[in-house]
Amino acid sequence: MTRYNPKTSQTAQKALTDEISRLTGIGPKRAQFFKAKGIRTVRDLLYFFPSRYEDRRKVIPISDIRPGEQALVWGSVQGGGEERLGRRRKKVFKIEIGDGTGTLQILWFNYTPARLWKLARTGKGLAVYGRVRVFGRSLQMIHPEVEETECPRSGFLRPIYPGVKGLSQKIVRNAAEHAVGGWLDLVADPVPPLFIERLKLPKLPAAIQSLHIPPRECDLQELNDHVSKYHNRIRFDRFLGVVMAVLLKRHERSGATRREPYRLPPDFLERFQANLPFDLTLDQVKAIRQICGDLEKGLAMMRLLQGDVGCGKTVVAAAAAYAAILNGQQAALMAPTQILARQHFVFFSNLPEPLGFKPVFLTSALAPEEKTRAYEKIRHGDCSLVVGTQALVQDEVQFNNLGLVVIDEQHRFGVRQRALLAKKGKAPHVLVMTATPIPRTLAMVLYADLDVSIIRSRPPGYKGVITRIMDEGEKRRIYELVTMRMGMGEQVMVVCPVIQGSEDQDLRDALNMYEALKGLYEPRFRVGLIHGDMAPGRKDGIMQEFRKRRIQMLVSTTVVEVGVHAPGATVMVVEHPERFGLAQLHQLRGRVGRGEKQGLCILVKRRGISEQAEKRLKVLASCDDGFLISEQDLIFRSHGELTGLRQAGPGEIDISEVLENQNLLSAAKEVAEEILKEDPGLRTPKYELLRKYLEDQFGANLAHVDG
Repeated sequence: MTRYNPKTSQTAQKALTDEISRLTGIGPKRAQFFKAKGIRTVRDLLYFFPSRYEDRRKVIPISDIRPGEQALVWGSVQGGGEERLGRRRKKVFKIEIGDGTGTLQILWFNYTPARLWKLARTGKGLAVYGRVRVFGRSLQMIHPEVEETECPRSGFLRPIYPGVKGLSQKIVRNAAEHAVGGWLDLVADPVPPLFIERLKLPKLPAAIQSLHIPPRECDLQELNDHVSKYHNRIRFDRFLGVVMAVLLKRHERSGATRREPYRLPPDFLERFQANLPFDLTLDQVKAIRQICGDLEKGLAMMRLLQGDVGCGKTVVAAAAAYAAILNGQQAALMAPTQILARQHFVFFSNLPEPLGFKPVFLTSALAPEEKTRAYEKIRHGDCSLVVGTQALVQDEVQFNNLGLVVIDEQHRFGVRQRALLAKKGKAPHVLVMTATPIPRTLAMVLYADLDVSIIRSRPPGYKGVITRIMDEGEKRRIYELVTMRMGMGEQVMVVCPVIQGSEDQDLRDALNMYEALKGLYEPRFRVGLIHGDMAPGRKDGIMQEFRKRRIQMLVSTTVVEVGVHAPGATVMVVEHPERFGLAQLHQLRGRVGRGEKQGLCILVKRRGISEQAEKRLKVLASCDDGFLISEQDLIFRSHGELTGLRQAGPGEIDISEVLENQNLLSAAKEVAEEILKEDPGLRTPKYELLRKYLEDQFGANLAHVDG
């Protein structure tokens, strides 16, 4: 593979902010597919990293290939043609190749006959790459990648990118290589060389290039586990930015942002409770009192509300918003997804009128005229509460009198979004909610600028979720149970690890699962599908249908992990649970059993999973305390249970990524403290690029920091 030398590329009139359509081969239509994935500029593509790599460095003799592994093989065609297999006489196209050491069968079940007949000519040389399996006494590959060649091309590691709907891997790969070749030398390294050398990390441009076009000598396992020095360099920059933004916010707080204290009636809590159809838990009462104490101080509140699944964080946020309304101010609640934002909007809309909530819903998916009406209501103060997504931080949104900002982070940590929304008011109070219980040692770094309230207890009447581990051989029994539950009027969620399957991964995917279950259950029961590649409006519509019980079974990916509330859902079936972290599985199962009936979560265990993976599943089946599970998850992750480099937005990090890389977070904290001690305002030329990085990516405000 060609190794680009960025120094030889022509950069005249180029910028990292160039539209993706400037790349060779990317016209308007392909650019739209990239944009749907959040890739709008060349910089976005440079930071869109492969999810895994294939080893194409060596052609393996057929006699040496091992079942279960992927391999690059070359051989000449011995024969081929269409056959019919099994009792159903399903058509299959089979080509057999040999290399003098053995033979390999290549099979296609979905194919274009004309192309394969051309490949099947005796004596033709074929290079094939795929996963090897044994069937009877034969070695086989199913739907491998095939290239006609008399001399197989080897000697490189091929990057495989996260799926971009509408675009092939080849198109994405070529675009990334072009971006590296033509724009990489415009990437400025924000971290001074002293710190990078001390940590033995590569320079930023070298890290980006090596992730897209890995050197031949790279360790494949490190690349695929996302723990290479190149991955760690990207993580370090994110961690450093987050830690510095947090430390700067703490510095801001030490200057005490003063504001008019809220005046709350002595019976505030009793008034609020009187309007609820349920009793508050002791933990909820304690958190509300802590918040009220902050609001009455005359200083801007900065508080983290940390709670387990189903413990009632939103009710506590409602109490804070009620306090703002009593003091004649507006409140804003920002959620990470449109589905969750809609759910919050419905919750606040259904609260009793005496609480004074007049909510407005705002997301980027609204029609232009709906947005305009929302902007007007917000600007004129005709609404007391605005609920939405990141659309709330857009320039068009002007609040009349913003007093409280509530940010539901769920499983992402995003200092930039907090800063941008807080700028919409004059020193508004800020309440951050997270659904991921975070070990105290990490919380002290990530949330050093916030006071912390913790909710552990669940509301009265909460029946919990029973978790069972069942073998994949018990599928008939599992779906008999599912059928019975749906016949009783209950709803079911089926969670798959990926949207679309591929031969090399051998995973049950959401699209095929949906088609199979739809064929099995409809028209008796309606089956729905939801996944991350759908447009926000469509996802929102499907979730509303599910909440209204018009869909009885919902097949999904982990998009349902983020705060989805459907009281009728009582059963969850999780395929390939070994692919998820413990804390993530705990969040997923928290989506069922949220109504009057107890929930049931079935983890479908596949044959051949590791002993470590089985231990993790047993922990989940025996424990329902999210804080204990978080600690156990931390232990398993420290023993190598890694899930990769997250594709995070500007100023964001995924909390589970922090859990997996605590040493790197500690190193980032040490560097951040050293830099701010030397130059608190980052005013010297040495830190000019770092200052720009913090302002651009994390919304850091250094204008008022003394040098």
